[in-house]
Amino acid sequence: MVHRVLGVDLGRTLGWAYAENAVLRYSGEVALAPNDGGYADKKFIAFWNFLNDFNNVDEVVYEDVRAHPRRTFNPRTQKWESGQNIMAAHAYGGYKAILLLWCGRNDIKALAIKPTELKKQFTGKGNAKKLMMCEEARKRGWQGGVAGTDKNDNEADARALVHVALENRKIDVIVEQ
Repeated sequence: MVHRVLGVDLGRTLGWAYAENAVLRYSGEVALAPNDGGYADKKFIAFWNFLNDFNNVDEVVYEDVRAHPRRTFNPRTQKWESGQNIMAAHAYGGYKAILLLWCGRNDIKALAIKPTELKKQFTGKGNAKKLMMCEEARKRGWQGGVAGTDKNDNEADARALVHVALENRKIDVIVEQ
């Protein structure tokens, strides 16, 4: 029996990874947010359509973000800012709702992994930064991104989700890319 897993890192730039019978076959990133100034609903429709391309999967693994930082300090302006985090939280909630609806409608198991658990199991450090996640993904066979940077970190996170989900079942992941 073939077992297919899709890992998704939810956000404006969606990271994704696909494994079949513990072989990590494909991964990438998809820009979901419209660049043409169009309606916000376009990103959610794009996400739904993306998921429909994977309607043969048995399981979807995603990062279960429970909180977005409320405010960040901008050293350039010397001010606290919160707008981006609030918008990110709203968008994440929309993507998560669509993902769970799509999984339910297609009778696909959805597995949530907390960010700190994902980071700890993937890198050994629960507070790993994006760069560390990318470096660990490269150690595990990922050819993407740019070495020494966190470019394509969404794709690296999606690959980490697949690795952790399978490794938690004591299944060794084979990388094919």
